[in-house]
Amino acid sequence: MKAKTYMTAMLAVLIVGLVLTAVAIAADRGPQRVTATLVNGTGDVIPPVGDTGRFYPSHLLFSCAAGETQTVHYVSSGVTHQVGTKVVSATDALMALTNVPPMFKGDKLTVTSNATTVTNRVTLIGDLFD
Repeated sequence: MKAKTYMTAMLAVLIVGLVLTAVAIAADRGPQRVTATLVNGTGDVIPPVGDTGRFYPSHLLFSCAAGETQTVHYVSSGVTHQVGTKVVSATDALMALTNVPPMFKGDKLTVTSNATTVTNRVTLIGDLFD
């Protein structure tokens, strides 16, 4: 009788472990990218987040002329925090986002460029969990 109870308990633990693993794998949407256009030197980059998701940003990739200065602000619930500034060169257009917390629906990054008369593109790279 004890062996049957033990086997039932072990089977229940195994099933719970499998279900939790399947839920964790399904929730990880993996690396995501979203590209935004900066018109007249400014624009918002909005992560691809749903109502219940969270986005962990890792990098911004700038598509602009060398020598342009890009300033990035993180905006959440109306509060703005400067993330950093990047002077784009011909060989380095990638900015690591080391001090940006997980982003939720409604959060955004605002990018401002010193080139106010051109149209540039910026790509946000990160991991999405839903």
